[in-house]
Amino acid sequence: MPGIPQASDPKVVEPVAPQAETRFSNLDNSDLSYAAVTGIDVSGELRDDSPTDYTVVRGDTLWALSGRFLRSPWKWNELWKQNPAIDDPHLIYPGDKISVAMVNGVPSLSISRGGAVIGAMATTAGGDGDTVRLSPEIRTESLDEAIPTIPGNTIQQFLNYPQIVDLGTLNDAPYVIGNSDNRLTSATGHEIYVKGQLRRGQNQYGIFRRVGMLTDPVSGEELGYEVEHVADAMVRNAGSPATLVITSNSKETLTGDFLLPLRRDQIRHNYIPRAPALSGEGRVVGLVDAISQTGRNQVVVLNLGNRSGIQVGDILAIKRNVDPITDPRVAGDMMKIAVPSVRNGLVMVFQTFEKVSYALVMESSRSMHINDLVDSL
Repeated sequence: MPGIPQASDPKVVEPVAPQAETRFSNLDNSDLSYAAVTGIDVSGELRDDSPTDYTVVRGDTLWALSGRFLRSPWKWNELWKQNPAIDDPHLIYPGDKISVAMVNGVPSLSISRGGAVIGAMATTAGGDGDTVRLSPEIRTESLDEAIPTIPGNTIQQFLNYPQIVDLGTLNDAPYVIGNSDNRLTSATGHEIYVKGQLRRGQNQYGIFRRVGMLTDPVSGEELGYEVEHVADAMVRNAGSPATLVITSNSKETLTGDFLLPLRRDQIRHNYIPRAPALSGEGRVVGLVDAISQTGRNQVVVLNLGNRSGIQVGDILAIKRNVDPITDPRVAGDMMKIAVPSVRNGLVMVFQTFEKVSYALVMESSRSMHINDLVDSL
């Protein structure tokens, strides 16, 4: 299993109400001259009701924008390949105008920023239409201001604090043996004593508690331990035992709770949605912050990890088996007829471990449950 996920305080994109100006337009774009670029055929992917123009506002996400234009939002990259003059389709900012035009039956997208088209391949004036003129632009916007693929605040807690660890990590982690007041519990401001090896130079730790075991519903294999974050602590004396002071807590710390190094790096915004190179199917083995069912913008745990070839950004279909139906004209065992599984929605993998992964529910038509099927698109 890889090391404990490292993350930091992200720049959360707060939704802002749309401004009064028009954000959508279906005006004719015939005055924009784009060069059609042959390649991947995505001509059938444009939604019938997709706008010709859309002005990005703060609070938008790349997934939501993709869904405005495409039937399959994960094919955003393929559509942008029709205009390779655009360096990075993931760096889109509030105020940008996204335009789409059909050229020789192929959809082409461009971005207008500050009134100037960025990256568009414009036909040279007076030419025969075969020569293109590229107009490079200097981008000065901060990457932190670019709209994220998915809402950063939705997955922040999972990148800041691990939710699943393997047995080796659990056994090797330092653990709480008591506090300076001889109390059963510890909270913010209390000093605690910790036994075990702390990392040299590591001053901040998260305190965690084991919740339960994740088990593969098909093979019965143990996949890892679910844990919950209960507090943060800072090293005061790295002796044996070490002394730490609790700096914040969501629950009281108990003897036996264990510690893991805590780091907060910048949360990435440019997850790249794509269809996975995955053979076979998986299962939903855990629901985060839910008991029996979950839905859009919530997190599920899959029994697909690095060893299964799963990657961050993979889009997977969640399906549910349907009980066989009864044929009223047939008697005996033959009266039961198997029917296809039903798609519940789509999830995107945003963090992987050796045996499992976290996935955010991007779309859902029905509630998702533990043991639902996970399959390629």
